[in-house]
Amino acid sequence: INNLALAMGYDGRTQEAYELFRRNGTEAEARSNLAYVLAQRGQMDHAVREYNVALTKDPSHKPAAEALMQLTEMQKDLQNMNPDIQYAG
Repeated sequence: INNLALAMGYDGRTQEAYELFRRNGTEAEARSNLAYVLAQRGQMDHAVREYNVALTKDPSHKPAAEALMQLTEMQKDLQNMNPDIQYAG
């Protein structure tokens, strides 16, 4: 199911991907998986939002916390390289 959900997410079918992720795990896991797909698609602001939702649902969800930290650091690095570009986050 997760492979199918990943494929759907990469294809932009994020709602369907989320529903499949949810069938196979907790809400926090599903949101974290969806955030991963969104980040891979370059939708960083949406990924950050989904990681935050995952952590709201389960504050102890370590994969979401670690990924959110990495994504935030990456956005800071990009901002430092390109100070004229605004990044959501």
